[in-house]
Amino acid sequence: MMECYCIEAIRLLVLLWIVHCFEKTETGQWQNCPTFYAELFGNSNPRQIMQNFHKSQLNNTEMMLVTDTLRIRLELLDCSCYDRNIEQPELSRSLVPQSTEREIISRPILTFLKFNRHNFLYPLYYSLK
Repeated sequence: MMECYCIEAIRLLVLLWIVHCFEKTETGQWQNCPTFYAELFGNSNPRQIMQNFHKSQLNNTEMMLVTDTLRIRLELLDCSCYDRNIEQPELSRSLVPQSTEREIISRPILTFLKFNRHNFLYPLYYSLK
């Protein structure tokens, strides 16, 4: 039950952040905004983004919005063999593109494992001692 409250709280936080960022980019008040916001709002309006978020069907740019809202970096370790290029297998994939890497470099990293093609992600916890 607690997980449901947490997910709803994150959805509300992301919704408020989307509206805030959209208003700032539309009015030109945000001079040093992260570069992915131009792509995000160029391709979708806030309503479409929130519908995708509620359906859990986010593309990489929309996932970057969630990570920026929560002030984290997200890393996906894809262990599934589905849609993987055999010549260039990629186990680790960061959902932060190189162009914005320096904008959010100091944030904590959350790592998830993907074992199958059904998009079930499992959190990977580790501690640095």
